[in-house]
Amino acid sequence: QEAAMQENAFRRATNVDTMPKWKFQLERNWKDIAKALSTIEVVSTKTTNAVNGRTLDKYRARVTLNPERKIYLGSREASEEDCLDCFNLQEIRYKMARRHDGDGKHEEEEIIAREANVVPLLMLAELMT
Repeated sequence: QEAAMQENAFRRATNVDTMPKWKFQLERNWKDIAKALSTIEVVSTKTTNAVNGRTLDKYRARVTLNPERKIYLGSREASEEDCLDCFNLQEIRYKMARRHDGDGKHEEEEIIAREANVVPLLMLAELMT
């Protein structure tokens, strides 16, 4: 009975009549999104604090859709890494050391921190506009 319930849930999730419109739009546009993200670059900007007048270095991500059209993504961030991080669709792993017996030897275990092609909804909404 559980297998039948799972099959019915899968059928509903993949049924063209009940599938949300955004899934079709994503499927239709995914190649263009991936192509745009392959051109991502960091652009240095300066901002001025209105209260104290201090000038700050900030960074913003930009993609090129065609030679005449460049689009900024996300907001101004404190570092280059911060502005690119949320647009990185690669799998990210880290190693965690686990202590074994009392002789001080460690064994490392690799943990997936983010699976490949997992896209936060806010980023997806920005990419689809």
